[in-house]
Amino acid sequence: MQTVGNLMSSNPDTSGASSLGLTSSLSTQLMDLLATNDIMPGSSPSYQVCKAIYSYHPLGAKMAEEPIKRAQAKPREIIVDVAINDDLVKAFNQEWKTIGKTGADLIIRNVMRTSRIYGISSLAVYSDHPEKPIDYKSLYKSDISFNVLDPLKGSGITKLQLGVQQKRLKN
Repeated sequence: MQTVGNLMSSNPDTSGASSLGLTSSLSTQLMDLLATNDIMPGSSPSYQVCKAIYSYHPLGAKMAEEPIKRAQAKPREIIVDVAINDDLVKAFNQEWKTIGKTGADLIIRNVMRTSRIYGISSLAVYSDHPEKPIDYKSLYKSDISFNVLDPLKGSGITKLQLGVQQKRLKN
């Protein structure tokens, strides 16, 4: 038996028959993914399969992230047709860069990336007063933050958990 890289072949001169086999140095998770019967045309893959594709497949992360990165590659051009347009555009851009302490581009990218990985994602909005429901009319006065939820996290989250999680984020 002779091994060349990941390809093994037997010598036909000594055994009389040839055989060809493949060994792999791929991670166990990727090998399990490639050997699974969970992915069938027309069926929805499980949460774990989606996570494995994103985490271990060589193109998984690129397939999920690259279209979003390309769409956000150029800055937005904001045009306002009023006399104070420069001040308005500067204020909008400043808020866009600082909202949620990370900026709107990163929040949007994370929501879209999670959606492309699992097929759905949710965005939780936290205000600086977790004991009260969010008042959208006075939201501009509040310090808000965001959390992107995948389907597993989003399916079991409750109002109480959101309040507790927000307190943890602040600490």
